[in-house]
Amino acid sequence: MNSPGGSLTISSLIPKFSVARVIALFFLFFIFFGSACIFISEKFTLSYVDSLYLSASAICVTGLSPIPLSSLSHSTHWIIMILVQIGGLGIITFTVLIGLLITQISN
Repeated sequence: MNSPGGSLTISSLIPKFSVARVIALFFLFFIFFGSACIFISEKFTLSYVDSLYLSASAICVTGLSPIPLSSLSHSTHWIIMILVQIGGLGIITFTVLIGLLITQISN
């Protein structure tokens, strides 16, 4: 783990993750970060479970909602739109990764 000089390097401190694991961790991070943003944006009137469900639904681009979206504030609508965009980019990234793996296996 130590470099030849005896000091620690950043690359030795960061574990080596596969690309699929990094994508999954980013999905989890944005789900929890988005749920906190939604929870705070609604001034704690929405339960955290509902904000977590809204965030996971937005990141996974399913569009499910436990409450009417019209009852949410405009800032929460913006947060949900940003989460949908992030989730869409993650799905595209994952699809491209699968395509690259299939082409490498076939060669």
